[in-house]
Amino acid sequence: MKQKLLIVGIDPGTTAAYSILDISGKVIKTGSKKEFPLSELISEVIKYGKPLIVGCDKNPAPEFVEKFATKVGAKLIVPGKDILVEEKKELTKDIETANMHELDALASSLYAFKSIKPLLDKIDRFLAEGKKQNIADEVKEIVLINEIAIMSVIDIVEELKSGKTEESKIIRKVIEERKLTEQDFISLYAKLRAAEKDISLLKKQNLRLESEAYSSQKRLEAVEARLYRAIPVSKIRGHFQNKEKSIANLEREIDLRNSKISSLNNKVCSLHKFLSFLNPDLIILKKLDNLGYLEYQKKNNVLNISHNDILLVDDLDISSNEAIQQLRDKVSCIVYRKASKKTQENLQFSAINAKDLGLSETEYFACASKSELEKQKNKLDMLKKVVEEYRQER
Repeated sequence: MKQKLLIVGIDPGTTAAYSILDISGKVIKTGSKKEFPLSELISEVIKYGKPLIVGCDKNPAPEFVEKFATKVGAKLIVPGKDILVEEKKELTKDIETANMHELDALASSLYAFKSIKPLLDKIDRFLAEGKKQNIADEVKEIVLINEIAIMSVIDIVEELKSGKTEESKIIRKVIEERKLTEQDFISLYAKLRAAEKDISLLKKQNLRLESEAYSSQKRLEAVEARLYRAIPVSKIRGHFQNKEKSIANLEREIDLRNSKISSLNNKVCSLHKFLSFLNPDLIILKKLDNLGYLEYQKKNNVLNISHNDILLVDDLDISSNEAIQQLRDKVSCIVYRKASKKTQENLQFSAINAKDLGLSETEYFACASKSELEKQKNKLDMLKKVVEEYRQER
């Protein structure tokens, strides 16, 4: 059952108080207690749903409130300055509370809701326009916590809804560490930066080409006016046709560059998304089309294949002794998409069929569940052991 998203206001102290709103700003619960431990307060609040936003009435935020927000994984909203008594009364008018502590907590939660209301309304408009209100809670949670563009989050959530279970695991787990080497990260980041620079350069070139096209058109109009007075119409038409061809060529070049910009933007978005999905249960795989030496040399300049790396190879039947010699001391396991039985038997590495793993991929990298990969490797080791024992018995 999907948990309700909550906005929580907290007033710490000897008598601590809390206020719980739903994501639409409706009051669900207020309460207070003397000597209210943090663990007990968390247990009380999460009975009503998942805390998404935590608010307080002080700047800076009290340590107790910061700890609560950190432990429940919520975003903390702190006012620019302490909320005045008059503001609290205005925020909480027509809502009864048991004491002043609960009133302060209620004002804190309502102030936090008021702060995020414009963004919530914007999300609702985007979802209504696309008739995607069914994913409202998921989109609001990711946008408010991670401050990612709404349209990007809608794309991510729709991918999760489509049934890609590996991505569902990734997006929902807390990132404690990244299974990504420094070299891998630098390589991906370098490609992102290069793509961004290419886009910037292409935009500048487009502006120049558009300026040239505009100048050509102006010159054409000026020439037209002079030629009509001095040159026969037949010659003028030929001259204009050449100019029009030049303009058409410039416009085609602009279209080609716009198409390249769009392609580079898609690659940048894909790499950003791939990086955002990384978590401790994932292992990075480095991709090769085959084990031919030319393919190895070309891709290794980008991949920097190192000790204990795992490869994803499309076709194991294409290989060379030179590439295998290079990889022997670095790679112990290969995930493959295609391989004959003979190739698998003669291969000097552990080989796992890619169809047994759920993979997410970019141009040069893929990621797989660490636990699923270990499970497949254990199956493979057990099979090798059984075969070896059978051979010894014979």
